[in-house]
Amino acid sequence: MTSQATFTQKCPICGRRLRVQVRYLGMTLTCQHCQGRFVAKDSSSIWDDEMEDVRVENVLHRLEDDLEKSGILSHAGIH
Repeated sequence: MTSQATFTQKCPICGRRLRVQVRYLGMTLTCQHCQGRFVAKDSSSIWDDEMEDVRVENVLHRLEDDLEKSGILSHAGIH
């Protein structure tokens, strides 16, 4: 049994939380509940459409915040 990397996205039509495989990122999908169509986007990505200021220092700061929240920095001994 192979596991596929997934992320959660809300359907913009009905609001139902959907588990989407990473391989579908950027593709137009259809909600199995309401048949609404939407583009698969991982909202936790640092490259989402809501990030207006994409200067390098801002992207690095956001990435560092995400790594701290995930615990990766503390496991690696980086503070």
